[in-house]
Amino acid sequence: RAVYISKPDYSLIILDYSQQEPRLISEFSKDPKYSEYTLNPELDIHCMFAQFRYPELRNLSHPEIIKKHSDKRSECKSLTFAFAYLGTAYTAHQNSGIPLAECEELETKYKQTFPLLYSYYDKCFKETETLGYILINDITNRRRYLPEMSFYLNLKQKLNPTFMAQYSESKKQNGPFYLTNKALVSKFFRLKSEIQRVSVNTKIQGTAADMTKIAENLILSEIVSKGLLHKVLIPNRVHDEIVLECPDSMIEDIKSLAENCMMKAAELFLKHIPMHIGITIAKKWLK
Repeated sequence: RAVYISKPDYSLIILDYSQQEPRLISEFSKDPKYSEYTLNPELDIHCMFAQFRYPELRNLSHPEIIKKHSDKRSECKSLTFAFAYLGTAYTAHQNSGIPLAECEELETKYKQTFPLLYSYYDKCFKETETLGYILINDITNRRRYLPEMSFYLNLKQKLNPTFMAQYSESKKQNGPFYLTNKALVSKFFRLKSEIQRVSVNTKIQGTAADMTKIAENLILSEIVSKGLLHKVLIPNRVHDEIVLECPDSMIEDIKSLAENCMMKAAELFLKHIPMHIGITIAKKWLK
């Protein structure tokens, strides 16, 4: 970032969507508790998990934890990010190094705290099964095709309730039907878990990407329509962040123009959850 430096008499306008993906998760899942933690500045999901892990933090406010116990909060980030994208206790254990038994307990707490989140995840997966592909959203109608989807659907048809009942019965005696099909059943459930995870991730992260791309297109269209091409520049865009460069005399106008375009793009996807756009004016693209 430090190598992006505005030329003399120019400045960088750095805009980013604040908590873009959590806001999309809140919008799509309609989980009131998750929305509360996303939108209320006094609440923080990472702090909530730190309070689960460390009893001595339970009487502190979340801003106090952020200020005085940032190390404990940071420990819990990998947990909350894993669970938010359908990771399991084992995933959280691998990412964080926290004992598996404790991760299992925390996963249960996460599901109890945000029940509608998991209803939304189930809905995503069922839609993918029905369509045979992932519909990222119904605004851009982009699709993601999974090469293993046909194999999974055929396998699901084969591993019907009758098959699974016979398999379970044979498993009790370590019988031939169980031994013959053990690897196939294991592969089916691994594949199912992966498709479930990818269905959720693609919808959230894909919609976030669409939002930012549309915002950038709107900004460029405004720049062109106002005859400012080559005077107002777009040096970079990374994830949810757009970097503009303009003459110092135009900062306020271009900042307003870009903010309006980003908000228009956000409102295509967010009908109930408000968006906030962070804006920084600087000579270097350095946080």
